[in-house]
Parts: sequence; structure tokens; C-alpha cells
Amino acid sequence: MPKFTTGPIENTGTPSIEVLLKALNNSSANTATVQARVFSLNGVKTLLFKSGPITLDPQSSVVIASVDLFDVAQYEVQFEHDLTGASKNKVQFSSWGFDLNGELNPSQRIVHAELSKFRLK
Repeated sequence: MPKFTTGPIENTGTPSIEVLLKALNNSSANTATVQARVFSLNGVKTLLFKSGPITLDPQSSVVIASVDLFDVAQYEVQFEHDLTGASKNKVQFSSWGFDLNGELNPSQRIVHAELSKFRLK
């Protein structure tokens, strides 16, 4: 399963109070199963949110969740999907931080090209 991470995000300055997680399946024929996790990095890495598997039809997108970041000084978002072979690059993810006024926090907008691949142990 391809896995991606935002890496650690500092939630200071103008902090985000929530992060919106999105997935897009650009495959024309394959259904994907996607999942997401959000961790607090305040000292000890702690799981804040884990989505169940979500089925994503070909040529469709979904908001996986909106996760509360109140009192979270640092966080990380991880995504994964189950497509392999030629289709593995067809699924894309993004995360979007929003401030107290509901405005997009541009410094916490992470699009797919900015995510890093990793392996879960």
C-alpha cells in the first residue's frame, strides 16, 4: 500500500484549529480504498484520529474528515491507499489547515506533490 506523510507541521503563529483531509481517485477503472491518520506531536506522538477504510470510486473525490487541532502545537497527517501497479499514482491526497475564523491557513496547505512517501513499521 502506498503511504504518504505531511511530515511534522508546526501549528504556531496563526494556528489551525482544524485540518481537512481530502482524497482524489483519478483512476478511470479502479476503485481505491483510502485511510488517514492524524497525530499530535506535542512531546509524545499520539494518535488523534484514524479513519476507517473509505471506498473511493474511480474519478471521484471525498472529504475523509475534518479533525480538531485545538491545543495541538505540532501535528502530522498520514495517508494510504491500496492501489498498486500502474494505478498506484492515480490516488492523490491533500490536507488543509483552517484558522479560528474558518479561513484557510496557507502555511498548512499540503497538496499531494508536497507529501513524502514512507513505510509503516
